[in-house]
Amino acid sequence: MEPLLMRTSLIPIETQEKINQEIVSLVQGFSTVSSIENPPQHDNAVALTKSIKTLAKSLEDERDALVRPKNNEVKEINLWFREPQDKLENLEKSLKRAIQAYQAKMEQLRLEEQRKRDEEARKEREKIEAQARAQREKEDAARRAEEEARQRQEAAKRAQEEAERRAREAVDAETRQRAEKEAEAARKQAARAATEELAAKQKADSAASAAALKENVAEMVVPIVVQSQAPKAQGIHTVVTYSGSLIDKGAAIRFCLENNKLHLIDLNMSIINKMVTAEKEHFSMPGIEVVKKEDLRCRP
Repeated sequence: MEPLLMRTSLIPIETQEKINQEIVSLVQGFSTVSSIENPPQHDNAVALTKSIKTLAKSLEDERDALVRPKNNEVKEINLWFREPQDKLENLEKSLKRAIQAYQAKMEQLRLEEQRKRDEEARKEREKIEAQARAQREKEDAARRAEEEARQRQEAAKRAQEEAERRAREAVDAETRQRAEKEAEAARKQAARAATEELAAKQKADSAASAAALKENVAEMVVPIVVQSQAPKAQGIHTVVTYSGSLIDKGAAIRFCLENNKLHLIDLNMSIINKMVTAEKEHFSMPGIEVVKKEDLRCRP
């Protein structure tokens, strides 16, 4: 007879053979009553069912008798290891808390130093920007002086042209001589205005260049990035996780209704937590608080 069940060294051979024979017998018995057509077959099926139930209970008893001692051994082993594992876990948690406290202290010192550097950079930038504004004001004044000199030059040229016209049209020598003197005076005034215009333009250009330089320097004034002084330890790193905490169910539901977010109205925290993880501190939803957690991970 070909055995129906696999062999194993963990169960006595005689037990395996006994169970195998009983299974074969029941399988053969089932083949005769798989289709019930009369009362005797019905009675045989009932009897076979009871035999199956009896054998199943017997199998469970056999299994339990073999497994219980081993389960007890496993339980005792686990119980023994639980105490040192708990001690190690507590020690690890205490050390992680100490490390995180130190890192938090170093980060606070870094932030304070960064704020100091930011403030120094801001003051220096404002100082240079004020200098740039002063140069722009000088430029504006010089541009106004340049425009005024240009207007005086144009007025002097018009006066010169007018005087020259009168000199050409004069019928007597005295009138012509007086017009020529006026024309010469207008030429000198125009020359002076041209010189003043050029000087004002150079002054304005110089102020504009100085202002542009100051503005460029101001843009380049940025605070020094302060690095943390906490030492880097190989195998230890901080993992930051984000999750959502429901603090006001009514506010959260109102937000979903008012903002057409009906897919969130059941407040499925699994979905919301995925959104919080993706958006981190930027996640915003009334009734939901973003919880940031830092966990120190260590590998041996």
